[in-house]
Amino acid sequence: MIILVVQIALGVVIIAAFIFASVQNLRQSPEPETLLGRQSLDEGTPWWEVAVVSRRMSIDAGICRVCGKPTTTRCGHCKSVKYCGRVCQAQDWRSNHKFECPNLQKQAALAASSSEQVANGAVSKPAPPDPNEDAPVPQQVLFPYQHYLQLSHNRNSCRKPPVGFTNLGNNCYANAALQCLLANKPLRAYLDQGLHSSSCNKPSRHEWCLLCELQVICKRLDAASAGDEVSIRPLLRHLRRFAKTLSYGRQEDAHEFFYSLLNTMEAIQLTNYGGKERFDMRTQETTLVHHVFGGYLRSQVICGGCGGASRRYEAALDLQLEVPPAVDKLEDALARHTAGTIT
Repeated sequence: MIILVVQIALGVVIIAAFIFASVQNLRQSPEPETLLGRQSLDEGTPWWEVAVVSRRMSIDAGICRVCGKPTTTRCGHCKSVKYCGRVCQAQDWRSNHKFECPNLQKQAALAASSSEQVANGAVSKPAPPDPNEDAPVPQQVLFPYQHYLQLSHNRNSCRKPPVGFTNLGNNCYANAALQCLLANKPLRAYLDQGLHSSSCNKPSRHEWCLLCELQVICKRLDAASAGDEVSIRPLLRHLRRFAKTLSYGRQEDAHEFFYSLLNTMEAIQLTNYGGKERFDMRTQETTLVHHVFGGYLRSQVICGGCGGASRRYEAALDLQLEVPPAVDKLEDALARHTAGTIT
């Protein structure tokens, strides 16, 4: 009888000790490795946004792009970016300016040629845009349309069966959006051929770049075999850098994630071309992203009295359609979106 009581007492003590240890473990922080896996590296401003501010200040405010000191000396080639001396110029050249300088020289030459023709009377100054005319023509084409067509007909991209992405917890929206994005043939060919990394002007190789990360994901997808899966954890850890309203570890909206990807890719490409402030609005719409995903929405108003028409063009990277219960086909949703109204 005494032995039975002792065994019961020992059992109660063991159970109590187990419960106490479990509670203590719950109170403790997660293991460093797990915490690192969930950490979002969103500190600081992305380099493609910093580059825009730095470039605008160095050109408009008369200060050195690197150190911020007042200066009047410029790059001897493009005559656009200002430096206080050779030390700052050499530092910026290695990390950034050597990539953008050729494009800035072309832009300066084009602007000088146009100004000279106008001054000599060879061409007249452009008239204000007429809303009744066709969509305005860009002054320049940043990504040649013929090159886009070549990428579209590339037979080596998107040939393998799709490879799945790892479920990291609450990232189904990102997996689905990336599968759709990387199944686009011209964009996939652009990434597979490494065309971005050859012209990426991020400040250093340690800086994170969305397009560089997508290139890495494409390489891993190409190397994967049937039944394998690829993790996109490195991209999600930088989620706040390109989608500031989204959080890693939460279920988010797939459309918002996809649209953030497109906007960031476009911003990086414009930064590589010298910054969007260098170009007119229509030229900004000639990047690869706009060739692949962009288009124009034309709204037309016809006067019921005189019959005169007024048209307006607006660039768009996506089109949001209403899908009421009566609509079950994409064509019907487009027809409702473009239907005329009488007011």
